[in-house]
Amino acid sequence: MDDFPAGPASPGSRGPALSVVVPVRDGGGHLGRCLRGLRDSTYTDFELIVVDDGSADDSAALAAAAGARVIRHGSPLGPAAARNAGAEAATAPIVFFLDADVVVHPDALARAVARLAADPTLAGLFGSYDDAPAAPGVVSRFRNLLHHYVHHQGDFVADARPVRTFWTGCGAIRRRAFLDLGGFDPRRYRRPAIEDIELGYRLNRAGHRIVLARDVLAKHLKRWTLAKVVRTDIFQRGVPWTLLMLRSRVAESDLNVSRGQKLCVALTGLAILAILGSASRRRAWPRSSPSTATSTGSWPAGEDGPSRRPRCRSTCSTTSAAACRSCWRWRSGTSRTADAGHGTRPRSGIRRDRRPLPATPAAARAPPAALAIASPPADRPRRMR
Repeated sequence: MDDFPAGPASPGSRGPALSVVVPVRDGGGHLGRCLRGLRDSTYTDFELIVVDDGSADDSAALAAAAGARVIRHGSPLGPAAARNAGAEAATAPIVFFLDADVVVHPDALARAVARLAADPTLAGLFGSYDDAPAAPGVVSRFRNLLHHYVHHQGDFVADARPVRTFWTGCGAIRRRAFLDLGGFDPRRYRRPAIEDIELGYRLNRAGHRIVLARDVLAKHLKRWTLAKVVRTDIFQRGVPWTLLMLRSRVAESDLNVSRGQKLCVALTGLAILAILGSASRRRAWPRSSPSTATSTGSWPAGEDGPSRRPRCRSTCSTTSAAACRSCWRWRSGTSRTADAGHGTRPRSGIRRDRRPLPATPAAARAPPAALAIASPPADRPRRMR
């Protein structure tokens, strides 16, 4: 890739008409394919700026060998800060943002520049993934084709329609409008999220126009898993986008925020809250250890016997509280002597005898089932407890 130019060598002092900014962090093989796609572009009047956001691999070296101007961050600052650094270093009036795992079609750059040149009132545009995903697998193909489908819905005129958001996977914006609004918000979005959508809202409020151009196509190389889909669509886009609409007081209904998708996010959020609430209640359930019961000879303070504890997991089949209590103590090795002076008041209202009972040898202790079902001899009266 040593023959890959960072941009055409234009004669004279005129700079390039387009600056392509590619943020990357551990791009691996995807970055190489992204750079080769730019090399094969039919539009050549551009400069290439690669922002290495604290990569641990050789992404910076790969970009430098390709002839790109490389900006390095010592530690990861996030894609918002990386794109801001690339736009500030750009020299062209138009900045084309491209993800490191996206390969533009050969005519994508030319179509974007031509549309912006034909309409000076247009501040930005973005395209779409194509309908031929590179990654195999059902989940990857479905996720990438869903993006293509969503970005091709609506009323298009000459393959374009107005939108209120922005997309940096494959999108161009006028550098002056971008810098005037302060670029992306790196403090709020330190991780991949909706920093491009939030910028689109600010552009729209400032009176700038953005269009979705479905003829500006690119191929997505990312391999999706079901876990990545849930994490991205719910936590990195769905929930932050909902919060953004609440802050901005904008009832968005375009692209990925149709009425059904809003309901999906709401139901998923309620399900997550229910799971967290169930886990917190389970942690708050009063528990006691066998060592505590052995040392005190009774249930720990604040507990009133088996009525506040889960059912014991022994072979005891009785459901009475006294049998369950005896079962629990038998399993924890507590003798009956330890409970002689407990002094609780049974349901009959008669106070328990405080006199200590004679110690019973450990070998003579009966298992809990025997304690539950054994009855006194017929010739001896029952002893009231």
